[in-house]
Amino acid sequence: NMNKTQQQQLYYNAAMQAVQGINTKNRNQALQISRPARIGDTWQGHKINSLYGKRERPTAGASTDHKGIDLSYRNNENIGAFAGGKVVKVVNDQGKSKKGYGNYVDIKGYDGTIHRYAHANKITVKVGQEINAGTTIAKAGSTGASTGTHLHYEKIVNGKSVNPMQKTNTNGIRIKAPNGTIVLVPQNKVNEALKNGGVRI
Repeated sequence: NMNKTQQQQLYYNAAMQAVQGINTKNRNQALQISRPARIGDTWQGHKINSLYGKRERPTAGASTDHKGIDLSYRNNENIGAFAGGKVVKVVNDQGKSKKGYGNYVDIKGYDGTIHRYAHANKITVKVGQEINAGTTIAKAGSTGASTGTHLHYEKIVNGKSVNPMQKTNTNGIRIKAPNGTIVLVPQNKVNEALKNGGVRI
């Protein structure tokens, strides 16, 4: 019989063994260090200015319960969609308004999630348009309740905003190593490695 630490070590070794067969790009996606994001971290290639959740009000009209995350962009920089889907809402006439989201676009992902991109200078897609991840959908700006050029990105699931940085992987298993590191690895890869005895590597 193994104690909890030995079992933990076995699973961790199995996970590490499982990801050896994954190429570098995919391995970086499979291995996730479980550290809460911080302001200044990079996400989707852009620096995080404000995190999801409770915060101090940055400007009049802004929320203290932040429904998304704010990412640093240059003025008029192209904003590429983080996920594919269909454009379901475009608000493109808020250039002078200092309230709310300003100019924004909602894109409904193929899983039903609404992806909202806000505070843009201009939305460059139309309602009904199908777009892919990476497609330019807007030009970054500072419309609405904003203190400077940035992108406010929000994820809405079943009518409620969720942390857009939170990844869910129903086919993965989170494994905690004795040193506290957590890895997320596809379940089938772990099962495969465990059949081989979770060999130390």
